[in-house]
Amino acid sequence: MKNKNNKDDYSIYYINDKSKVELLTYTVIPKASANYENIDKEDVKTRVLFETEDYVCILKKSNETMLKKYGINLNRISKTFVLINK
Repeated sequence: MKNKNNKDDYSIYYINDKSKVELLTYTVIPKASANYENIDKEDVKTRVLFETEDYVCILKKSNETMLKKYGINLNRISKTFVLINK
């Protein structure tokens, strides 16, 4: 996982001996922020990876081909966020 230049954006990579492949990028938005107030809640509803009372993680982009190649799906990633935040 790597934080991009935007402090709220993170990427998840698949890394092996020869390469580093970006699988997806998501953004973490605190619900008490102006960014959260300005997003279209209906538009992002289908891209929410995880949500708590304090913040929401929204999928920005994904490399579907590589996710399938490595046997990773977004439901599995969402479940991992749930486990981490218990």
